[in-house]
Amino acid sequence: MTPDAVCLIDDMETAFSAFILARQAGINLKFQAARAPLADAKCYFLPSLSDRGGIALEEWHKLHRNVENGAICYLSADDCNQPNLREFCGMEIVRRRKAISPMHCTLDCTELSLNCALEKAIQVEGAEVVLSDDDGNPLLLRNHYGKGLVYTLTFALEKTLSNTPRAYDSPWWRIYRFILNKKLILTTPDSSIILTEHYVDSRKAAVIAVNCSDEEKSVPLTIADGWKIKEFFGDGKYENGTLQLSVGGGVMFIMS
Repeated sequence: MTPDAVCLIDDMETAFSAFILARQAGINLKFQAARAPLADAKCYFLPSLSDRGGIALEEWHKLHRNVENGAICYLSADDCNQPNLREFCGMEIVRRRKAISPMHCTLDCTELSLNCALEKAIQVEGAEVVLSDDDGNPLLLRNHYGKGLVYTLTFALEKTLSNTPRAYDSPWWRIYRFILNKKLILTTPDSSIILTEHYVDSRKAAVIAVNCSDEEKSVPLTIADGWKIKEFFGDGKYENGTLQLSVGGGVMFIMS
């Protein structure tokens, strides 16, 4: 699979959480140790950035240059303390304190709540607020930085989800989809059905669907314009636009 973004990680639990969210959103991440030399990419993910995230100052400056030249950067802020966040993200964290109540928000008409460890006061410094909590506090901001874009999530989504039972049943993955709205060959509204795309060339691909839930599934599939199912293999059933999969079951579609 060709990666859609490079994900800089300093913690395996956070990396696993980012992987799940990305797969639910149909995004392929290439993981890189935060302290390694920064790979060139069109998009970077910095999940649940804590302190300086293990990123060397030289690589942090390179990231700035790459975004300035047109790359996209997403970061979710834990207790991050990187230099120039105000200019890079278009916002400033003016206060942090222990959270004493859950955070509530509405995402794609779904009411969600999450027990975040920290509560932050945010001062917007040029960024656009694209998602707020129910009290009006900024959650997701978008900032133009040179020719590129920086998306900042003001809470540690990945770290929090990794410690929250059944959290991936909620559509938090839509934040990833919003940041990198990749056009997919096959889609389903059920995020427990993980779809991965494997291109042979620009007009032929294999799409693998796996049921990652603990129950049998019968879900609709939508095929992107210009694509058709040529062959179908696996232990599931597909008929009239509906895919049926047993627990842990998987199928492969040959698309062209």
